[in-house]
Amino acid sequence: MLVRSLGGLRSVALLSLLVTPLSANAELAAERITAENFASHQVGGPDADAGVDDWVLGNGTICASISDPAHESPLSPRGGVLIDLGHCGAGDDQWAVLQPLLNLSQKELVPVEQILAGRDEKSAWIRTRALYNGVEVLTTYTLAAAEPTALAVSIRARRVEAGARLFAVGAIALHASGQLSSFSLTRADLTTSRGFAHPPSDRSSTRKLLASLDAADLTVLVGSEGWPPISYGIEQVGAALEESGEQNPISTFTITGNHYTLQNALVKPPWIGSASGTPGLLQMLQIPFMDLGTGSVLALDYRIWVGERADVASITDRIFAGAPRVRGRVDDPAARVHVSLESGAPISEVQPDANGEFSLRLPPGRYRAEARAPAGRRAQQDFEVPAEAPGGGGEIALAELAVGTPGQVVLPENFIGRLVFLRSDGSGPVHFGENGLGFTIGDSPVPAGIEADWLNLAGPSGAPRRVAVPPGAYRVVAVRGPEYAAREVELVVRAGQETRLALEPLPRVAPTPGFLAADLHVHSGQSFDSSLPVRLQIEAFAASGAEVLVSTEHDRIFDPRPAIAASGLAGELVGVVGSELTSAFAGGDSPYTTGHLNAFPLMVEAKAYRRGAFRVEGRRLRDILVDVRAVASAPFVQINHPRPNLRGDDIDAYFDHLAVAGAPLDPAKPLTAWPNSVLIERSPAHGGRDLDVDGVELMNAEDLHR
Repeated sequence: MLVRSLGGLRSVALLSLLVTPLSANAELAAERITAENFASHQVGGPDADAGVDDWVLGNGTICASISDPAHESPLSPRGGVLIDLGHCGAGDDQWAVLQPLLNLSQKELVPVEQILAGRDEKSAWIRTRALYNGVEVLTTYTLAAAEPTALAVSIRARRVEAGARLFAVGAIALHASGQLSSFSLTRADLTTSRGFAHPPSDRSSTRKLLASLDAADLTVLVGSEGWPPISYGIEQVGAALEESGEQNPISTFTITGNHYTLQNALVKPPWIGSASGTPGLLQMLQIPFMDLGTGSVLALDYRIWVGERADVASITDRIFAGAPRVRGRVDDPAARVHVSLESGAPISEVQPDANGEFSLRLPPGRYRAEARAPAGRRAQQDFEVPAEAPGGGGEIALAELAVGTPGQVVLPENFIGRLVFLRSDGSGPVHFGENGLGFTIGDSPVPAGIEADWLNLAGPSGAPRRVAVPPGAYRVVAVRGPEYAAREVELVVRAGQETRLALEPLPRVAPTPGFLAADLHVHSGQSFDSSLPVRLQIEAFAASGAEVLVSTEHDRIFDPRPAIAASGLAGELVGVVGSELTSAFAGGDSPYTTGHLNAFPLMVEAKAYRRGAFRVEGRRLRDILVDVRAVASAPFVQINHPRPNLRGDDIDAYFDHLAVAGAPLDPAKPLTAWPNSVLIERSPAHGGRDLDVDGVELMNAEDLHR
């Protein structure tokens, strides 16, 4: 089978007919999604974006989607990139995007123009083609029957004509705001592996920038709690420069930030120094003299493994296939078991099953296993994996890891509100929902979506109602927004014992007839930068005393009403369908991006890309607003967080970014004065203006202190 797309002009050549649904045990498939096959060809899951006209790969075990070039990505006006990846039929996709980019710059994203798809009896593949500054970039995604849990990704960059200098080629994977937790492993020297602890990256400091470069050849992205379990392992398979019939190794490195992991390669082997290991200062100083020569080909090869659990071991077991298996048990199934070398270098992490049992493969060496359980409980054990396992059985058994029994607080049923457990010694609130992974950038933890200093109670009465709490004395404060009375209860929690928290429903003391408590800007794990399950967001909303929830997921139209009904809170909440129009690309008609805007109400287009979200990247806001105003529901449009935050981070700030005139809005000048006047210029095409909005968001922060 061969299918080709040439940008907006599409031609199709069929060498054989392929109509097999992409479900478990299906044959190899590579084809375009249509309205007729959408139901069987969508990958499914909280981050599934593909719709009609996108492309899908499947081998019966894992399925992947590549967006059509005409569909924008989260980073670029052009698509043709990997947007969905999960187990076929499992609805577990938590993948945001893998976007090829050049010269370590988001401004030099590869603009895909063509797609070619095909398959034979051994594999199915989709290839994209881009031509940028004289360099042809071919990216091929392949699923093979022989390796059912890995997606092969090859990038080939070739100079075909004169153009701007090219010194680096790579790909960026997004995992914003703890959506996925990043773990790095360096197989060439396991003692240098960083695990979940990554250094900060600071381009303003050469020393800090060099320190952030990682020689890792495997990055594991661990899925979030509360969704179907999954993990992804991006394995570097090969990196070379092909010229004059020879292949020469090139320097590669990984950089992990709060919101992304960047895989990168320099286009030339170093003239001084080695291509192995992390590039040092001497190698980086050679970058200004690097360029991809005519006829030369830079070849990068990766495998993206898809694991069936939300842990590192579901990936490293593939990497260490054939190594001895280590088995053990922890006395609390909620624990996470981290495994490091005797030197302290992290090697893997495993999630026990419901009985507390776990297993993972490890190469020979001396290790320490540490169980991390809720309520701050820890247990360690040192062990050795010999070159040959005892008895030739290939397995090592560990003694039980005993983290002990925590104190358990039985929570009240039929209670709606937020609970804060304040330690009586004044040391602060109890932190709930930690996933036990410890994903950090520098000294800053990257929290999971369900982490908080409080508990939200608002679910159905049959839901689990107990929580692990460290032993001690507490003041438990219960609130439900400004209309309800607050209550405070003293509580003593003892290890190994259950303590019942007695709370009556909070009475309404300040009714507000004729008014509703609404939040017009609400996210959940349906956004690419959140992992909070929809159910928990709805419960948090009700627990805070809010009544109208406007779902504004980033560049996706999502209907929260079915989830509200399923939660049993339809009598407490009203859901509204909306979307946050999210601009990240600095270029095109909007050289500084257009910030973020909410539009609601909207209608979900079930089979459309991102369920019908508006195209915004590289477009001037007044042109986007024309599309929004054309919707039959006459949406309300608001500008979100238009000013930089206190840290000076203005990446999402409308007033600092809509600088078509070359400078941002100046609040000391009237709108009629330059550069503000650009915001009220009418388009000669449709008469719209950049300020034709209905409202401005005045407060947006993680807490009231920011």
